[in-house]
Amino acid sequence: MTRLRNLSRRAAIGLGLAAGLAACGGGDDASVDEGRAVPFSRVPADTGIAVWPSRTYVVRTPGDWSAAWNTQEFLATQWPWPLQPDVDFASVMVVGLSMGTGPNGCHGLRIERVTELADTVRVEYRRTTDTGTQACTQATVRLVDFVRIPVTTKPVSFAAMGA
Repeated sequence: MTRLRNLSRRAAIGLGLAAGLAACGGGDDASVDEGRAVPFSRVPADTGIAVWPSRTYVVRTPGDWSAAWNTQEFLATQWPWPLQPDVDFASVMVVGLSMGTGPNGCHGLRIERVTELADTVRVEYRRTTDTGTQACTQATVRLVDFVRIPVTTKPVSFAAMGA
């Protein structure tokens, strides 16, 4: 009986070690590129009187920034057109996206993370919606977010995160 107990204990320890080794990669040389976090800062883009077309933006030059800024659909005629925020394109570029408008204040769009991978820069965003259990303002909101990131020549991709 003692011998059976020792054998069972050894088997359990062996299985535990094998599971632990598998969980940490266990010698498999295949690695996943987690990338490097890229610092970013927000660029004010919700003018309150215009709607951006639904699309992604990768802006590397002042001319591209002006062209992107002018894609907004101006909704009010009594106010002057809002000035585009200043961006120093010698050191940063702008990435962003828009998804039009949301029907109430529980809808939102926010860039959460920017990651530099071996061959691309990934911009991860979260689109929030009304869950039906929240009290929401009943005003239309603009779903737009832009951020400044350090200049890169790598292609930029956009990926939605879970809600």
